Amino acid sequence: MRTLLNGAAICCATFAIASCAPTRTASVPALAADVPAKPVPAIGSPVPAAPPATASVVPTPAPSASDRAIAAPRAAASASALFGMRLVALHNDVREAVGVAPITWDNSLAAAANSYAEELAKTGRWAHSPRAERPGQGENLWMGTHGAFSLGEMVGAWADEGRMFHAGAFPQVSKTGNWDDVGHYTQMIWPGSIRVGCAERSSAHYDYLVCRYSPAGNVMGSRALEAMNMRRNTATALNVAARPVTSNSILD
Repeated sequence: MRTLLNGAAICCATFAIASCAPTRTASVPALAADVPAKPVPAIGSPVPAAPPATASVVPTPAPSASDRAIAAPRAAASASALFGMRLVALHNDVREAVGVAPITWDNSLAAAANSYAEELAKTGRWAHSPRAERPGQGENLWMGTHGAFSLGEMVGAWADEGRMFHAGAFPQVSKTGNWDDVGHYTQMIWPGSIRVGCAERSSAHYDYLVCRYSPAGNVMGSRALEAMNMRRNTATALNVAARPVTSNSILD
């Protein structure tokens, strides 16, 4: 795990044992929903005359309770879709930079991630979910001061570990000799992990991001990263962070 200055953020990545070896488990670059421009009134457009005094004006009915009940989940679904597409785009920027095929969104993984993110936010507990509760799934965790980090910065903290990545058989994948230093990054680029689902939840003081991957990456003894295609500089992938945050390299 890593602690970041400027708002206190820590991350945590998992590994899988050899028995979890892969069996072969949308990119919208917008950072936020586009805000439609205000309509510009036409200059010199005619002003409609006021209705005659005898004319009856029918008032526009207010939205009914049923209308509001339909609109709310639609808005939530739209926000959820944008969140998922943003997470996929951030992951695929990193994967593309090292020649790995894109990852896709999985709603069931997102639901599982949401349940655990809610648990972390409610309890304040900081640990990975029990492996038995997520068979065949990898997990990346992030926690930071509430409201201090953007989604790009959260995922960027994982991607930033690519600076220490060394292509090799897992766990010999870190220039420091400790796979923990690159565990989030290697899970992000793991070729066998082809589906991802994430969720962000908050307590009064902290934001939590949980991402689940299937099949799980970081498989002990796997040679999946040994011949990684480094056709482009890894620094390209690190641009997703775009943040002036200094790493403190504190491992938990």
